[in-house]
Amino acid sequence: MPHGAFLLHLKMNVRRFFCCLFLGAALVFPAAAADAVCLRFETVVLDPGHGGKDAGAVSKDKKTYEKNLVLSIAKAVEKKLNDGCSEVKVVLTRRTDVFLPLLERAEIANRNKANLFISIHINASPKKSPNGFSAHILGESKNKKNDVFGLNMNVSQRENAVVMLEEDYSVKYQGFDPSDPTSAIVFSLIQSAYYEKSLHFAECMDASIAGTKLAKRGVSQDNFYVLWRTAMPSVLLECGFISNDHDLAYLRTAKGIDEIAESIYQGILKFKSSYEASQATVEQAPQQVVTTPAKEAPVLAAAPAPEGRYGIQVLVSARTDRKVAGWTPSVIKDGRYYKYIICRDDNVETVQKNWREVQKKYPDSFIVEIREETVIPLKK
Repeated sequence: MPHGAFLLHLKMNVRRFFCCLFLGAALVFPAAAADAVCLRFETVVLDPGHGGKDAGAVSKDKKTYEKNLVLSIAKAVEKKLNDGCSEVKVVLTRRTDVFLPLLERAEIANRNKANLFISIHINASPKKSPNGFSAHILGESKNKKNDVFGLNMNVSQRENAVVMLEEDYSVKYQGFDPSDPTSAIVFSLIQSAYYEKSLHFAECMDASIAGTKLAKRGVSQDNFYVLWRTAMPSVLLECGFISNDHDLAYLRTAKGIDEIAESIYQGILKFKSSYEASQATVEQAPQQVVTTPAKEAPVLAAAPAPEGRYGIQVLVSARTDRKVAGWTPSVIKDGRYYKYIICRDDNVETVQKNWREVQKKYPDSFIVEIREETVIPLKK
């Protein structure tokens, strides 16, 4: 494609993307976010990938379909949660062999005000050697060769390609074409407000998968459409390779399915514990009313953030140029990532009161303590 034509094509894709983003934000996310403020981990949505006319990856002998394996795993996870953690509501996007559009999968999670969305898949490769388990969060892959057995972009394109099985997909997805590299570029323009918690659950899964016979392939950022549409921490899991003889034999056994489900269950329990601990400040701190004279500027004015001991973390990013609507954040480098802190104050009760207002825009925010440029979520 000539350079000028490429730029025009890219510009049109970006324009379509922003139309989709603004409409989606108006119609989906605020409604979900306004109702989703919750101190406890109450709902998890399990999304068995593919289904119906979309078989997903298929074994070489044509006897095993991804759509069936992931449904078995999801149902096993549901049973473990119902038996061992009954206070958590479990929602499956599908319970039978039916086809679901990607948008509907995400909207099921949004309607149920989920605290966590898990899309379950089985990987595949043209080669037999790739094997193991990987966890993926939304984002632009910084190193396209971080997968030793192939490009992560190929995995993204394969999982996203389901949209082409849907009627009027070009209208529904605002021109998104999973086979077109320029469509993937628009994913790099956003970072989910739930990035840190998504990353945390992915890391929980990377640790708990050690209880299975699947090799660990690690955590990566990738351009999965289904994760972009969700308004909560979201992770896509690739539970082994159907194209690898070892993984396939393991996936075909009841023990293999149970052990993978157990690892996901344990990952959820670990995530639930830290999720509730990070949100616990509002329950532990005394309720002190901070009054503001009518003629004075409101507490939450967009002004430089004071260097207080406490604050509210609203997002985390690998970049330092992110915007926080309505506030000027302190940006603190903590490990590999930059954490954006607003409403800093030495009085935790003042920060707590401000947090109630901040949650209206950033429902996944939480109160932190800053100790020598280290950000620590407040816990009980």
